Amino acid sequence: MTDEKTNAEVPMPPVAKREPKRREFHGDVFEDDYEWMRNKESAEVRDYVAAENRYCEHRMAHLAGLRNTLFEELKSHVEETDMSVPTRVNDYWYFTRTQQGKQYGVQCRIPVRGENDWEPPVVDAKGEPGSMPGEQIVFDVNRESEGHDFFRLGGMDLSKDGRWLLYGVDVTGDERYDFRIRDLESLTAADTDGAFPDLDMPMSDESLSFRDASAAEPAEATAGDEATERPAAAELPEHFDGIGSACFTPDGKWVFWVEVDDSWRPFAVWRHQVGTSVDDDVCVYRETDERFWVGVGISFDERNIVIGTGSKTTTEVLMLPVVTPEGEFQAFIPRQTDVEYDVSFACFEGAGEHGEDVPLAVVYHNAVNPNFEIDVIDMRDHKPPYRLGEGVCVAAGSPYGCERGESDKPITEAYFNPANPAILQGAHGLGIEGIALHRHFVSLSYRSDGQPHVAYMTKDAASADFLAGRPWRFVELLPPPLEGDWDMVAADRQDVTGDHGETLWTDDAEKAESSASASPGTGKSATSMKGDGISKRSGDWFGGLFGSTTDHTESSDGASDDHLPGETRRLYTIGTGGNPSYDAPRMRYSFASYTRPGELHEIDPATGKDALLKRATVLGDFDPRNYMERRVWITARDGERIPVSLVWHRDCPAQDSPMFITGYGAYEISSDPGFSVARLSMLDRGVLYAVPHIRGGGEMGRAWYEQGRRLNKKHSFEDFVDATRALQDAHLADARRTVANGGSAGGLLMGAIANMAPECYAGVEADVPFVDALTSILDPDLPLTVTEWDEWGDPLHDPEVYRYMKSYTPYENVPVARAEDGDGETVDDKVSSAGAATGKAVSAAQFPKIFITTSMNDTRVLYVEPLKWLARLQSAGVDAVAKIEVEAGHGGISGRYKQWQEVSYENAWCMDVMGLAH
Repeated sequence: MTDEKTNAEVPMPPVAKREPKRREFHGDVFEDDYEWMRNKESAEVRDYVAAENRYCEHRMAHLAGLRNTLFEELKSHVEETDMSVPTRVNDYWYFTRTQQGKQYGVQCRIPVRGENDWEPPVVDAKGEPGSMPGEQIVFDVNRESEGHDFFRLGGMDLSKDGRWLLYGVDVTGDERYDFRIRDLESLTAADTDGAFPDLDMPMSDESLSFRDASAAEPAEATAGDEATERPAAAELPEHFDGIGSACFTPDGKWVFWVEVDDSWRPFAVWRHQVGTSVDDDVCVYRETDERFWVGVGISFDERNIVIGTGSKTTTEVLMLPVVTPEGEFQAFIPRQTDVEYDVSFACFEGAGEHGEDVPLAVVYHNAVNPNFEIDVIDMRDHKPPYRLGEGVCVAAGSPYGCERGESDKPITEAYFNPANPAILQGAHGLGIEGIALHRHFVSLSYRSDGQPHVAYMTKDAASADFLAGRPWRFVELLPPPLEGDWDMVAADRQDVTGDHGETLWTDDAEKAESSASASPGTGKSATSMKGDGISKRSGDWFGGLFGSTTDHTESSDGASDDHLPGETRRLYTIGTGGNPSYDAPRMRYSFASYTRPGELHEIDPATGKDALLKRATVLGDFDPRNYMERRVWITARDGERIPVSLVWHRDCPAQDSPMFITGYGAYEISSDPGFSVARLSMLDRGVLYAVPHIRGGGEMGRAWYEQGRRLNKKHSFEDFVDATRALQDAHLADARRTVANGGSAGGLLMGAIANMAPECYAGVEADVPFVDALTSILDPDLPLTVTEWDEWGDPLHDPEVYRYMKSYTPYENVPVARAEDGDGETVDDKVSSAGAATGKAVSAAQFPKIFITTSMNDTRVLYVEPLKWLARLQSAGVDAVAKIEVEAGHGGISGRYKQWQEVSYENAWCMDVMGLAH
């Protein structure tokens, strides 16, 4: 075997022994040669893993220089010593410091200056943890993680007075956490030498996604190497080991914690009185339905202990007042099959007829609307037992295309509902995602046109609208435009031109057409993107992709078609995180795009005044104006229109370019825009970054999800392939330099698209891939299996689901090995099930290169799935390698510098396949 680029001899991969195990269901027999690898503790498995890692190291050795270059590029963009914006929780301002050279973050706090202190304190971002007057170190992950290759926080909770700290850690990656209680009373600012007791509690290390090293939030670092050794804070003797999660009651006197069964399912809630033995703990709730997961927490108003239990399609909420922690939990509304709901409590202060408060129950559910609605119940007039649909509907999603809605209507048809606020009228693919009522403001989260949105209003206005029985007058929160950016629409709506004189927006259709056909001064033909935008060529693929060749709005940028003056045109993710206090007078929100780093803002709902609190720093010569992003729509084989996000460097127009295309498409999880420092190295080298928002995700609401799950799962794969082909057929991307990437359920996507359309991809990176899905879901004793039946179907009891899953699962459909006969003709070396399952046999010679990542302690996708797939691919002659972490879990390794090295390792392989390694 020789390397096609260097002609050097390449070592052969390890040969895994074959030990056939018969699997028989519904009259179908499958011989599994590699099921023996499931025995994690066996010496044979350990030896095989070590051999595959050695093989991978050898194959990747020539990329060491590129890996180091990419790592240094990434690091050069990051402000390594930094801090987050302080957030007020009760009587303290909390913030996280990061320090150069340190892997993790240090959480600190400063006492508030008074009850009405809502201005974040000014803190020296370059200072040492604990260096500011009154600053206390609450938790230093670096010290806590000493001696561990892997370290991750599994939760942190504080008593209301700030004295008691409840925290859990995972040091193997198996997502079972050991919880402890620490006394923070010794954290005082009285130490004149500035050394405070070290509460060595790990902050969450926010592991990187499979591809992105995000700069939207300061990365985590280690605590400093202080000259003075700080004494450890006192811990209480009770331990809660190997559990799922835990929370305090506000007074810190009780802990409610979640037990995990042998299948890693959180299934029971226990009550513990602080200061007593855990042997005396009492089980207060046990979920007997194996499809359901259980969690526990405190309501936003801190009046109730809340147990939430739910499957993929059904949820139930049980409550208990915090003043009676030893009482019995009661269901707010008993569970109903295939109905999801949640509830919170608030009030309209002083809005009653005599100045009294109006108590409210706010219910979020899909009992009558599959894309969810929000009902507000006036608890003066309504008494328990409550029912779903009771109260006043504040916002309702679109039922179009949904299985339990109006399935005959297109998902993208404009939706109108007289109960909805004005800003939601005419929305496409409208899904309601949540509402939050604070003392001074109300925020609404929703999706439309495939993107997340946030709206807000004052609490007084909400109260007036509710009591008057009219739709609430929400205002959409639009991210402030970047000064001088290419995406701003001129206030006078005159023609807007780009740097090369091309028209970016115009009322003149003829001018738009002529500008689209060629970009003056660029020397590029009409087959390329414009100098810094996508041209819409007359009579060819752009007409099909964008619709009308003269209608600028068909290239959807996530903004409304009326081009509001000053409106930003980038593709944003926006949300209202960072508002833990009910009493805060202003609302915090954050946003980021693919090319614009994250920003944290604070807006006054009463005046509309918007203040920038922090913009993520990207060092070096980075300028977001040099990077372009657009959303286009392709037509899938069944006629559905699929949104695709594209990102590129404006100096590298996409014309038969190398392309990195990534997707997920499962669990109703949306692949929303986000900034990535690591991505810059690809974009700067001329790579086109593409994200098809395929069905199975939640981008266009519940119907989008339903059309990509269970017996519709193949839509996810087909959408991804059709988007890839559309971009390649348009000569935006070159199939010979296209690399696809996906992780977990997106790893199943990668295996499926490699089987379906190997000619479209030069390489495929599959991270912790769910590639042996059928074997896993057939075994109810494996972790998470029964809970997955709602997502994929139940092949154990349903022959149709079995046959359908077997037709696409990557492990059963590996390519056919080929050999040459004496005349040089190819002949089958062995028979693969791929022929029967997919209707065609795929030759290993046609197959893309495969790079797999996995972790031995992953409890969500067991290591054995990618390991078996790897062995089967290699035995068929596919060029496949795997990097196997011995101490890590589903999210990969921990520690920011190690994560940067990991993403550089993966990106180096991708660039090598794209021909960019030199």
